Amino acid sequence: MVRITSIAAFAASASATVSLRTLRDLETSSTVNVLVTYRKGSGLAKLNIESLSREERSQSVLNTLTAENFAITASAVELAKSAGVEYTQYWIDSVVAIEGATKELVAQLAALPNVESVASVEVYQLPAVQDETRNVIAANSTNEWGVEIIKAPATWILG
Repeated sequence: MVRITSIAAFAASASATVSLRTLRDLETSSTVNVLVTYRKGSGLAKLNIESLSREERSQSVLNTLTAENFAITASAVELAKSAGVEYTQYWIDSVVAIEGATKELVAQLAALPNVESVASVEVYQLPAVQDETRNVIAANSTNEWGVEIIKAPATWILG
């Protein structure tokens, strides 16, 4: 009963931006790897790239996304630095991956004003790759219909 109340209190304090899976993971372990997703900026909508060349346009989009997303996610980076945990900041999207976040850090991240969600990193197991080589039988190695009629194999031998 105590666990249920602590989960409910934690969920209420986190402004409903923490996923249920993250809350469950924090109940079973002291730390969890999370993705902090921020609300998107509007930098690309304001960008005027019509008169630029392809290379300049690409560089302009990269610079805009990098500057905007690093500015948007700076608050999570500061919290991660102060907590002493590893983090990865992504320029293509407003996301910060934090490794080893504690319950307190997750609560602080969720309380940030422009955070959209805090969710556990999902790890999927890929099936083992199986070698499906099959023996090719002579019946499958014949030429297509009509290739023999036009004497293509003789031409192929000549090079």
